Amino acid sequence: MLAHVNNPLFPLSIRNLYSYYNSKLLEFLVSYDRRFYEMSMLIKYWAKRACLIGKETLSTYGLYMMIVFIMQQTSPPILPTIERLQELAQLQLNYMPIKVGKYNFAFCDNPAIIGRSHCPMTTEELVVKFINYYQSFNYRNLAICPRLGRLIDKNTIYTMNSAESLGDTNSIFKQTFIVIEDPFVTDNNCGGIFHRIPMSIWQEAFDDAASRLRREPNNILEIFTNPKVIFNSH
Repeated sequence: MLAHVNNPLFPLSIRNLYSYYNSKLLEFLVSYDRRFYEMSMLIKYWAKRACLIGKETLSTYGLYMMIVFIMQQTSPPILPTIERLQELAQLQLNYMPIKVGKYNFAFCDNPAIIGRSHCPMTTEELVVKFINYYQSFNYRNLAICPRLGRLIDKNTIYTMNSAESLGDTNSIFKQTFIVIEDPFVTDNNCGGIFHRIPMSIWQEAFDDAASRLRREPNNILEIFTNPKVIFNSH
């Protein structure tokens, strides 16, 4: 993971480079803790069936970052913050940043350096935590930040990006109800197109899942493979 990408002749576009390194992060997380893979597959299937992710709603990557964030909120955390992974990368021999524009995509992907979490939570318990956490989440005032592993006040993130960015970047954060700070491209909102459907659709899907989990706590697979379809984007 040690390279420097800043060549104007590079055949990939900047946006494709972002996607490439985002994919490298996801690949690492899948290999680092199997619970991330299991949780991602189940919640992605549920969200897709419930029409919560797609071209008109939340991106799959945005959903993955919400899962990463939940796995940073356990005690002890299952996943490290992206900030911590980048700090550890700088301690490695022959470290070089991976620069795409002003952003650094280098991070440590060596479990021997990072260490493993001793959190005993099962995938099933994490799925329940995911639903309960985001069902009651304060979307109006708070932003999800897997880079730091903590929540950020929306006004803070607006101010931060207004000071650091040029153009209309700040509107990317303000135009959508769900704000998920990209862990590398910090002036990008991974929840950036969710304004295209009513937030009530999102809330109802989480309410329905939470209600069914309370009634049928041992039937998680059925609940998440056959969700109530509240909105059809087609």
